[in-house]
Amino acid sequence: MMEVNVDLKPFLGGMREIPDALLRELRKEIRYQTVEVQKVVIKRDGSGHRHITRTGMLNNSVQTEFADDGLSGKVGFNPNIAIVKSNGKTKKINYGIYVHEGHGTWKPDRFLPAALEKREPLIRAGMENAVKRGLKKAGA
Repeated sequence: MMEVNVDLKPFLGGMREIPDALLRELRKEIRYQTVEVQKVVIKRDGSGHRHITRTGMLNNSVQTEFADDGLSGKVGFNPNIAIVKSNGKTKKINYGIYVHEGHGTWKPDRFLPAALEKREPLIRAGMENAVKRGLKKAGA
């Protein structure tokens, strides 16, 4: 699956003990930032995909997913969204990847990494603020 990730596990891996208040704040921020990346992906204002949305299939194929521990989130494509008719035959395809990677005369529109890149400064600032809030709530 083509996806972009917001993942704190590498950062937190070296820590021995993490206060619960800090983990709660980080989980909330991961969820918020992942959804914000998804919002950028589905915008058609030049910051998201360049595809003209007529049916909603592309936007509907963009999904978020979160790890069980809440410390990472993904934005990718739901492979079960689109059914396309071509040459009189019905095909089930992953429409998001179809647009993202290009097909036939369509040039690739690699909007997932572009959305993450656009949000990166905001993600960093949000994570820094989440750490400050969490440590303050933990009494550190």
